Amino acid sequence: MAEPLKVIMMGGRRCGKTSALASLFEEMKNGQVKDYFTVSDRTVLETKGFETQDSLNDKTLELQNMLESNKDNSNIFLVDKNPTSNFWLYKLHLQIPGTKREMDIEFRDSAGEFFEASGSHAQETEEYIKNCDVFVIVVDTPYLMGSVDESTKDLCPESIDLGTNRVQDIQNFLTHIDDKEGQDAKMVVFVPLKCEKWAKEPNGLNKVTARIKEVYGTHIKNLSAYEKMNICVIPMQTSGNILFSEFRKAYIYNSIDGPVRCCKIDDETVRKEDGENDLPMPGETVVEDGEAVINGTTLQRPYSWYQINPHDSSFAPKNCDQLPLHIIRFMLMKLMDAEAKVQHGGLLGWIYDFLRDMIDRIRGIFGTMNTEELKQIIGRMQRSGLIKDTGDGIEIIKRF
Repeated sequence: MAEPLKVIMMGGRRCGKTSALASLFEEMKNGQVKDYFTVSDRTVLETKGFETQDSLNDKTLELQNMLESNKDNSNIFLVDKNPTSNFWLYKLHLQIPGTKREMDIEFRDSAGEFFEASGSHAQETEEYIKNCDVFVIVVDTPYLMGSVDESTKDLCPESIDLGTNRVQDIQNFLTHIDDKEGQDAKMVVFVPLKCEKWAKEPNGLNKVTARIKEVYGTHIKNLSAYEKMNICVIPMQTSGNILFSEFRKAYIYNSIDGPVRCCKIDDETVRKEDGENDLPMPGETVVEDGEAVINGTTLQRPYSWYQINPHDSSFAPKNCDQLPLHIIRFMLMKLMDAEAKVQHGGLLGWIYDFLRDMIDRIRGIFGTMNTEELKQIIGRMQRSGLIKDTGDGIEIIKRF
């Protein structure tokens, strides 16, 4: 059985990794990519402890329901209601239309707290990183940009952004990348999520990318030192029209119906996570949200609140298909580079053996797809503009 192409999703808690995968699947399935690849979800959903893995379809419906239920009002609400506490695997199946040539891409969706150096899952995470080709660093854009915005940085200072997005922790985990002394090319993709607000502003996504390069400058410098490293930024709009609105201090409203996340509008009124206001009654309490404290610190991150674009409430993910397309192209380039080296000859014994094994492994990753045909397909997609290297904040920082 062919080995899937393995991708690890890295990022903080509630940053939107699973929703991003759902929108990625939807855009590949229904967008222009369908003329080149038929995409299906082959995920086998799991249950671990008291938690059951969310399906990509359920996450898509969650986004669509937010848009539909709030399209005719000015509600300000919370998103990412169900953070994961486990590792989950999501498998997308790609097939060339009209053929039996097919391959799988496996995304490892990781809980944000797993990127703590002293955490219980640290060793497992390190081992996975050592054996992975592609690393996706998911960034919660409101915290990234809020820490430099004059209107929000008091509530969301730089320290909150660094903690929320696990910036230092992820830098530490990336040191476990093993490029086999420069012979094994790797790919790191920075993916700003929840960036729709900035996408609606002139030059907004370019500003997001510039901020990525600033905050993750040390990461980029260290990664660029690898001989074969592909680094890029791909902002993904998972909903298209759910826009960041404001930060508010995080509270839990213990009402007679049960606890819900909220913020205080004034001394008497709370806004619940669904956007509805309420007046706590005797016996009901409003307390600071202990889960908003960033693990390993005393910092309490504020909630980021959202509202629907008043001009367009449609579900319109954008550039979510770019991540898998860039990844497939990278793996083809990696294969071509190894094949050229082997054909050229004059290699040391261990390097030759390693490259031969890597060639066989990558061909296995591409399943029953003919790599020459796949190169032609990716080439056509690139020439037609379906694979983007610029625009909407997309930037190739380093090619290997």
